[in-house]
Amino acid sequence: MKSKKLVIFVVALMIVFCVTSFAETKKLKRIGVNTFAKVRGDIPTAEVMKTIAEKYAGDIKYGFDQVGMGDVYLPFIDQLKTATFTEKSLPVGERFPWMLFRIGGKVKVWEDVEWAGQKPLEVFIFAVQKDNKNYEFFIPKPCGNIALSKVTEVKVIPPAV
Repeated sequence: MKSKKLVIFVVALMIVFCVTSFAETKKLKRIGVNTFAKVRGDIPTAEVMKTIAEKYAGDIKYGFDQVGMGDVYLPFIDQLKTATFTEKSLPVGERFPWMLFRIGGKVKVWEDVEWAGQKPLEVFIFAVQKDNKNYEFFIPKPCGNIALSKVTEVKVIPPAV
């Protein structure tokens, strides 16, 4: 009887350990190793980043579907072409919901990511609006990966009667 309880306890403990280890924040320490899109040149510009939408549209759709944001894909593609890019440095320790990248030619998504590099990450930030929400995305300069920074509600003021 005691050994049966012990086995059940050990199995339950292992399940809890496995679940918590998979839910852990992923630490991104280096950028430019597993690039989503190849960015040519030493200093990528906003115009170069906009070409990602044309060259990698199918891969972007696949990534958005993986994170459950397939409905944001079309506004993302349409608005990326005309978006205003802002240059920014993400501080070490900055967390974001997900990032698309590529390993061995396959699109992968990391969710719950933290920038854990040794210095701030230089990125281009742009916004996409859909259904009263503002989705802020960023693309790190060295690699062309796509990441969601945050989602905010946009307050809509009803027209006066």
